[in-house]
Amino acid sequence: MTPLAPALTTDPGLPGVRGLFGEEGRAAVARFLEGRGWTVEEARPVQASYRPGRSCLVRFRARASGPPGRRVFSICAETRHRPPRMHPPDQETADRFDLAEPVEVVDPYLVWAFPYDPTLPRLGDAAWGAAVRERLGRTADRPTAVSVQPLRYRPRRRAVFRY
Repeated sequence: MTPLAPALTTDPGLPGVRGLFGEEGRAAVARFLEGRGWTVEEARPVQASYRPGRSCLVRFRARASGPPGRRVFSICAETRHRPPRMHPPDQETADRFDLAEPVEVVDPYLVWAFPYDPTLPRLGDAAWGAAVRERLGRTADRPTAVSVQPLRYRPRRRAVFRY
């Protein structure tokens, strides 16, 4: 098992911040995926954003197995001083990426799966080749296929794809 990052000091404005990098964070990711029919094999923190007294967000890379086979997920867990602003998830995003309901509150964390992001509306369309092919067809010669490769993801900030 990969060693975890050192624990943060107590932050009275952020419930659960100390556990977010440890077992509590992994348990929240596991509960999120298990509630959607996946069995977590490994979940480890790979990116973090911490604003003392305001928010702490950790992106996990989780390997899980389920009915469609094995898959690697990018799952974010966040705790905030104020309730987060969110756009509602598109049903299409859930259907496309084998995750019913891509966002859930796993107390005290808000947990979501990429390519859903609470503050990036229509991210699912940018990550889905068929939707990109349709949009490109409106501006140029209609391509027959489009592959999508995520390059960078900064939760709540931006996602960059290669088409």
